Amino acid sequence: MLRKFSVALVAVVLFGAAFAAPAYAQSQAVSFNIGYFSVRGLDGRPSTDIAAQELLLGGNIDRLDYPVQSNGAGCINNGGSAASCLKKGFNNVTFGGEWLIGVGDFLEGSAGVGYYSRNVSSVSANFVNLDGSEITQALRLRVIPITATVRFLPLGRQNVVEPYIGAGLGVFIWRYSETGQFVAGDQSVFAASYVASGTNIGPLVVAGARVPLGKYAVGGEIRYQRAHGDVSSAFAPLASTIDLGGITYQATFVVRFGG
Repeated sequence: MLRKFSVALVAVVLFGAAFAAPAYAQSQAVSFNIGYFSVRGLDGRPSTDIAAQELLLGGNIDRLDYPVQSNGAGCINNGGSAASCLKKGFNNVTFGGEWLIGVGDFLEGSAGVGYYSRNVSSVSANFVNLDGSEITQALRLRVIPITATVRFLPLGRQNVVEPYIGAGLGVFIWRYSETGQFVAGDQSVFAASYVASGTNIGPLVVAGARVPLGKYAVGGEIRYQRAHGDVSSAFAPLASTIDLGGITYQATFVVRFGG
């Protein structure tokens, strides 16, 4: 029900912004972006978060240590802090595109979609196999954000530089999995695969600037997103949530047409 409601809500926002009062639309454009997504730090995550449990609190009897370093050990066992290891593991490149519609000289609506995926190798922080080999896992997080924003351009359009700030909503389609070997309460090692997925809605804030070059423009943007997913179906009682929030730093390339 939540997934259907979220998708329907964003669809209304997107198409309402795109087609309301078309007579006032000054310009349209397509924007392509590539950037770097930095996940939210451990200090901002609830204790029920999957990363907080596994990296910081130790979950049940063991905790996972990632990313795996060149010597085969995990980041924490190589002297890294849990906070830095989380970011080393899951920060990664992201890319996407947006449809931009100018309304008047100082407002702009956007509808976009992006893609982020990260595969991380991890090991048990406290145990090894009987033969001395590492107990290993493969972690994967994938997030597809579908976003709608309204932006304010304080200097208007067609200036040497076009700064903007805006806010909106995102629908975050995500999937998180852990596959490999794990340590049970009696310290025996077993193989398993755990998968959780969902669709969650959350706020989005953007700020950036563009430099027009004829019908093109280049620029940079920072965007902050916040959302939480439910992983209790696969990871309870260890964890019940996954934090999907973070900051994206990205370069943009805009192609303008119309108006």
